Amino acid sequence: MTDTPNPAVQNLYVKIAAAVASMGDVHKTKTADTGKYKYSYASLSDTIDAVNEALEAQKLAMMQPIIHEGDYMAVLTVIIDRDTGDSASFPGPPFKIMADPQAVGSAVSYGRRYALTSLFALKVEDDDGGMAHRAVSRPGERTPAEKEVRAIVAKLDKDAAAAFQTDFMDEFSSTLTNLPESRHGDALTWAKLWVEGRG
Repeated sequence: MTDTPNPAVQNLYVKIAAAVASMGDVHKTKTADTGKYKYSYASLSDTIDAVNEALEAQKLAMMQPIIHEGDYMAVLTVIIDRDTGDSASFPGPPFKIMADPQAVGSAVSYGRRYALTSLFALKVEDDDGGMAHRAVSRPGERTPAEKEVRAIVAKLDKDAAAAFQTDFMDEFSSTLTNLPESRHGDALTWAKLWVEGRG
């Protein structure tokens, strides 16, 4: 026999579901120029605007506090019913706490954005993911996304490059060389945000 759901919590989830159903795509409105190439991306602000618009219609509010345990931290997304005060919490994936405050800031922004896109099933235009495949006829060639990441690293000074490699290993538990091709798009997005966070 299953327990009867709390009616207040059930109503909150109904509102969240309605908000999710009304959310549109998140478009890339920002452009970054590395000097060698330009790329567009959906900022955290773009993503929050899309989420808040849908939540507002359901009289819901959102908070994203940072939680931590040991050497790891994570973004916790909390959805609150403004009429009743009922809430639901959704923890994002943990990531290792870094010594560099700028790198932490970049990781938090990254975590907040991807927590929202995952939780609300947002459709974000993904140029990086589209670059994460190599031609079948050229299996030995690097993917476009891998080439972009290597180009980013090549522009860093020695200390920054070393910090990048350490943070990359913490994030992906792998070097770029050994990273599965299916994750090259994620690596490129992360690398761009890492550089942006140090800017």
